[in-house]
Amino acid sequence: MNDWPMLIGVGETTRYVGDAIAIVIAETQDIARNAAKLIEIEYDVHEPLTDMEKALENTAPLIHEKGNLLSETIIDRGELQLAKNNSDYISSGVYYTQMIEHAFMEPESAIALPQDGGITIYSQGQGIYEDRKQIAKVLNLTEDKIRVILFLMAEVLAEKRICLFSIMPHFVLS
Repeated sequence: MNDWPMLIGVGETTRYVGDAIAIVIAETQDIARNAAKLIEIEYDVHEPLTDMEKALENTAPLIHEKGNLLSETIIDRGELQLAKNNSDYISSGVYYTQMIEHAFMEPESAIALPQDGGITIYSQGQGIYEDRKQIAKVLNLTEDKIRVILFLMAEVLAEKRICLFSIMPHFVLS
């Protein structure tokens, strides 16, 4: 299951307030801003599903066609029963912590250049191979036609594994 589509197509479902639904390409920032104001979008607004435990109930509306569980990971390491038998205290339950969102220090951007029937992308993402795979899918190219060159910036954050903004310049080329 794709947890975050790169661009929502006409008639597709948005699931997140940050989904990319339009791209404006212009020669100046003023032209781009004026063009962005002309975009009109109609939504069928659904009740938001904001509680992860309620999202897993059988009666919950489906966020994705295959269900609301993105993945399940079970970690089984060591001798659990032995550790329990030798422990003075055992704590079990469901634990929660605060939500934390971090922001980038630098702008998120990329440069895409046409080259030999494909493209070369200069990006500050984290995963050049995953970026190449996603870009190939969007542009309907084979991965060997896409070269991703990483240039390091100030930070390495989890959000940078998603090549949304690395993808955007490629639409200009297609």
